Amino acid sequence: MEFDRGFAYVRICCLPLTTQDVASFEGVATMWLQGQAYVTFLVFLSAFFCLSTYSNAGSFRDPMIPDGQALSYRYTSKSYSPLFLGEIKQGEEVEESSTVITTLVDEQGKKTYQIVDRGRRKNGYRLEHISHLAVEQEGLKPVSFSARDLNPQGRTIRHMQAVFDDPAVRYPEDTFPVFCIVQAMRGTLFEEAQQVTLTLWIAPTELFRLVLFIRDTVQTSVPAGTFTCYLVEMRPDIRSILPMSPLLARLVQPFVPEYRFWFSVEPSHPLVRFEGALGGAGAVKHTIELTKIAVEGTHTEYPTHMKEAGDG
Repeated sequence: MEFDRGFAYVRICCLPLTTQDVASFEGVATMWLQGQAYVTFLVFLSAFFCLSTYSNAGSFRDPMIPDGQALSYRYTSKSYSPLFLGEIKQGEEVEESSTVITTLVDEQGKKTYQIVDRGRRKNGYRLEHISHLAVEQEGLKPVSFSARDLNPQGRTIRHMQAVFDDPAVRYPEDTFPVFCIVQAMRGTLFEEAQQVTLTLWIAPTELFRLVLFIRDTVQTSVPAGTFTCYLVEMRPDIRSILPMSPLLARLVQPFVPEYRFWFSVEPSHPLVRFEGALGGAGAVKHTIELTKIAVEGTHTEYPTHMKEAGDG
């Protein structure tokens, strides 16, 4: 699914706030509070916020996705402003995408999910993302991804790839690349956790914290049918984007983009619906809805060192 350009918006929307702006804002806020004789209250808030940290339910577990599961999605969005590269951005919009997930098992019996996302943009370009998530004892771990866009003639016009299982790669334990974040979230401990944190990888030096809030169990209708879902709200932790005090972070946080996910309560918890701002600077609200779900068997070729689950 196409989320990489969307999460980039979180960085861009915060660019007008420099560290000098943050410091000035904090100074003014502090003076105002002192002028209003709220010094004691401020001390209390600072202590409270400094002690308040996001709880982490641990790594994402194996969501037990059936081998060959195929999911199809449609995308709808509001129109971009013509004043900010509107025509170009509208052309980059994804109209529909499909995801096929296959299970790979190596000679040592290690299980890995291969996730192949393909989609079509309005400008005629096609996207193809191939990600691998390993199932380890402590939970899901990213292995690698390759993402590219192709023109209508099949020429690769953009390409990006990265590996995460190399010993030299030292990211936080809960790091996941944006290209496989949705499939990783399917392993959330929905019934046990109310709040989960993770580190989102956009690029080698572009990482920031996300907080997932498991809100409720709700029903939602999409083209694929009516599903009972876990509603998950996600917000970036503003302090991982700009350095600021916990107090100021609480004041700014409501203005940070929020994303909402509906994951089915059924086994393997496929994504049913998504709402949020995608598209980089000048982003607009998008809705992604499940149009079809099926298990269609193996759709991809396997690396020579791997074999299908269940093969002898």
